[in-house]
Amino acid sequence: MKNQGSSGDSGISDGSCGILSDYDLPEKHQRLSKLKLMAKSLEETLSPKAPALLMISKTLEATSNELNDLQKTYMSYKTNKKKKKAKLNLGLKTDKEKFRPKVASVSRRRRFAKITMTIHLLLMIVLFLTWLCQPRCCDSFSAISFSPQLKYVNGPPPI
Repeated sequence: MKNQGSSGDSGISDGSCGILSDYDLPEKHQRLSKLKLMAKSLEETLSPKAPALLMISKTLEATSNELNDLQKTYMSYKTNKKKKKAKLNLGLKTDKEKFRPKVASVSRRRRFAKITMTIHLLLMIVLFLTWLCQPRCCDSFSAISFSPQLKYVNGPPPI
């Protein structure tokens, strides 16, 4: 017992982070039994009426009760989960239902189709505008430009 360090924490709640499995409960019972052995070794050195020893025994008793309640709750949860799974398995899907596309994938396809159609429509509009603005037989490219042009009303000025 002297080789093991004590941290002041029982360690009953460590390790699972709120997720309980079949392997956690025996480990927690094992930790609790080690703590009880440590308390018995303290009883040999301390007087039976020591306040620290009374507090340790009350804490161990409360922890033991909580662990037993946790085990009962977990077992009832497991049996309820098995019953629900059995009920779900009773309503087996037919072949048509198995291969039916999911609603999420259909909506994703619709969004993709809308986006691609919008892009195609914009490209067609750009192509149409470029066809409209192309120069005719005697026009030059400068006549099409959108930059400001200098035009003389009564002809060019005299030089």
